[in-house]
Amino acid sequence: MLMFADMYPEETLGIVLVDSVHEEMLQTLPIEPQGIVNRLVCHPKFQWLLSIMGFKRIKGPSAEIIQMFKPLPEKIKLMYFAQMNKTSYIKTVSRETEDLKESLCQLRENKVHLQEKPLIVITAGKFSNSEEAKLWDSLQKRLLLKSNSAKQLIAENSDHMINHHQPEIISEAIREIWNNQSLVEMK
Repeated sequence: MLMFADMYPEETLGIVLVDSVHEEMLQTLPIEPQGIVNRLVCHPKFQWLLSIMGFKRIKGPSAEIIQMFKPLPEKIKLMYFAQMNKTSYIKTVSRETEDLKESLCQLRENKVHLQEKPLIVITAGKFSNSEEAKLWDSLQKRLLLKSNSAKQLIAENSDHMINHHQPEIISEAIREIWNNQSLVEMK
């Protein structure tokens, strides 16, 4: 989104980032599991192997995943959980992780700044790990530096799944950018 808005400013009214990553995320957050056993267990190829053997389906989702999906209707939760057990899902997550690294590198290299283009950063208010929350919040605040016209909204009742927990905050942010642009055009 940021790269597109930077490259094609005439095509964007503004940007709404929903609990978005910052290009320094991989250097800032301790996302690598600690210890050799944890690193092995969390490695995408090992997860893929577990999925092929059916272990992921037998074990079911982790407590953290169950908590994240708690507010969703039961039918939707079951669909998500079934999808997460598929081998193709594990492969896709692995590829997307690599693509994310490349995208973050591009953002770092291009030093994107939106000038006066409105930017609203919506940040999750609930975290399971307070140390991680501080680091994430710091990165979210640094996103505000990407525009001279930026503000942050905290989705107090949401974890990362803001679109499910508090979709109205996203709609309001989009309307705000749309309405502000309409006012500018009328002048």
